[in-house]
Amino acid sequence: MRQCDPTAIEEGLISHAEGAGFVVIHSALHTFGYNIEKLKWPLLRAIRHVVEQGVTVLVPAFTFSFTESGLFDVDKSRSETGVLAHWVLDLNGARRSSHPLYSFVAIGEKVEEVLNCTSATCFGKNSAFDLVERTENSRILMLGADWEKCTLFHYYEERFRVPYRHYKSFEGVLRTGGKSSNINTSMYVRDLKLNPQNDFSSAVRGLYSHGNIQKSNDE
Repeated sequence: MRQCDPTAIEEGLISHAEGAGFVVIHSALHTFGYNIEKLKWPLLRAIRHVVEQGVTVLVPAFTFSFTESGLFDVDKSRSETGVLAHWVLDLNGARRSSHPLYSFVAIGEKVEEVLNCTSATCFGKNSAFDLVERTENSRILMLGADWEKCTLFHYYEERFRVPYRHYKSFEGVLRTGGKSSNINTSMYVRDLKLNPQNDFSSAVRGLYSHGNIQKSNDE
């Protein structure tokens, strides 16, 4: 586990996010070797700074438990992909989208576009992932997380209809603003009979070799 100065992390986020359309931040804050609460306000300052420059920031607030519970509450369901999404909700203007499995906390000029994305599919046309992919100069920031955890890879698996996945529907209840409604979504899930194992390492190496991934110095 490396230990990085919170100010350096704040500055690194700003340097990689400035000038983008969307920035999606995947985080694994425990890897920085700090009590993560010490990172809260440096990260929120950085996010607020880039938002003021016209960037729209998305932070995953995914809830995979919906597949079992059948319930997603926009206001109360805890993110199962880290605490950063809930921290961002402390900033004025931040909103959480209503996809029952792949919600995002979004802040910036394009928040309404994120909120208007369909919940009919997890990764397909008109999903939040599709919006990010279609928006010029979108960036993915892996803040302590490994690149193989980048969820956008699944968007491309669905887009190109990889043979080791298939569609599966999930139904349940969506609660938002004190009201409940039925909701369903379709996910391009792994075929359990084939039991494929995700390995995006060759894609990551290719992105590095073409200069499409930049890495901050850990020192």
